[in-house]
Amino acid sequence: MKKLGMLLLGLVSVPLAYAQEPAADAAAPAADTAAPADSSAAPADAAPPASDTAAAPADSSAAAPSSDAAPASDAAPADTTAAAPAESAPADSGSTEASAATDSGASASSESGSESEHKPWKLYAGYDHVHVNLQITQPDAPNPSAMQTKFGGDFFTGEFHQLRAGVRIFDVIGLEAHYGVKASKDDKPEKIGVKNVGGLYFAPTGTILETVELAALVGYSYMQVERPGVEATLRGLSYGVNLELPIRLFSESLPDFRLGGGAMVYQRNSESRTYGAHFGLRYDFKI
Repeated sequence: MKKLGMLLLGLVSVPLAYAQEPAADAAAPAADTAAPADSSAAPADAAPPASDTAAAPADSSAAAPSSDAAPASDAAPADTTAAAPAESAPADSGSTEASAATDSGASASSESGSESEHKPWKLYAGYDHVHVNLQITQPDAPNPSAMQTKFGGDFFTGEFHQLRAGVRIFDVIGLEAHYGVKASKDDKPEKIGVKNVGGLYFAPTGTILETVELAALVGYSYMQVERPGVEATLRGLSYGVNLELPIRLFSESLPDFRLGGGAMVYQRNSESRTYGAHFGLRYDFKI
């Protein structure tokens, strides 16, 4: 019986042993799984580095403002751009001054234009005593011309009083009109009477040594010449020269008179030529 009891105890203990081994085996995986829990805990322990790294971004983010501070230096251009209008303000003032200068220049030009519009006329008037010669040509020599036969000769002299008046249409160009009347008798064989002399001339003018005025006259003239019982009208292209000296050279207090003289060809054609010399006085004035 004792042996039987031992056998039964052994039979019972074997299953119990086998039952304990699976439980231990199950406990081992549990321990193994606990180890991952520890490893997971290790990451939990590694969490502080994670927090450190998180702190690092935090620090980097904290540093980011400093890097953003560099854009703050970039913000300086924003300041400079903001300041640019302040700097452009002088440019605006300069443009304002330029526009003001332009306006002043425009006003000055308008004033000069108004002055030029109201610029006074430069006029002059004068008197000349003229000695004139009439030369009758002989185209069919030795046969006398009809005019020679009419006047009874081929050379005559005469005199006339001449009035002239002119205006400066430009600074160096004048327009001048002449009118003359008889000054000598025609009662001598070599004399002719000269009457109703007229002419219109352009007179380009310059100065010699800034004192003597030199004028060239180019235009058209006519005159009537007569002898007892004979009369003729002569006309054609006329040209000549005048020299005139201001008497203010002697004293600035004197009026603006000029002493002068010159020579003229009054007309010329196939039958005759009329020419002469003159001297006189001219007065310049403005209106």
